[in-house]
Amino acid sequence: QATNVMDALRSLIPTLRIVILSNDDYVKQVGISRGHYQRKDGKVTIFINEDTANATTLFHEAAHAIFEHFLDTNDKRLFIFHNTISRILSQDPSTEKLAKTLDDFVKGYEDGDIPREYLAQLVGELATNKKLISTNTSLIEKIRDSINAFFMKLFGIEPFPNTATISDIIDLLNTISMNLA
Repeated sequence: QATNVMDALRSLIPTLRIVILSNDDYVKQVGISRGHYQRKDGKVTIFINEDTANATTLFHEAAHAIFEHFLDTNDKRLFIFHNTISRILSQDPSTEKLAKTLDDFVKGYEDGDIPREYLAQLVGELATNKKLISTNTSLIEKIRDSINAFFMKLFGIEPFPNTATISDIIDLLNTISMNLA
């Protein structure tokens, strides 16, 4: 898994390294967590605690690398996108459980960190279970429209036509996650 993620990300971030450490070594170098993304002196490192990491950890950290490569972590658009996706997921019965999982995940993070942690974990969750988003058409349309608006503000493009399916949407999100696996 780490090799595939590294290969996929290297084309975007040539200085990327993924370091997998035992719990003892990880705690000495990084602290207590499952994974950690670090940008220092122009180099990007993803640290993975091989003893405590779960299925979402590597994808979560890879999402940080992608997000931070393309936009400032304090970018107001990231906060707006997080709030929009959070609201959409929590209002749909088919994704309430996912929304609660993500909300529980970000408890304890400082307010400024919540949007990027939430979105990185969303990528991790979707990478490990594509069925987390339902085929509910109105939900798909809301997510599609939110992503299109976010990309339009960020890059000046809308990645999805009105005919986009949930697979199209998940495939875009999984460019960061599932396609790295």
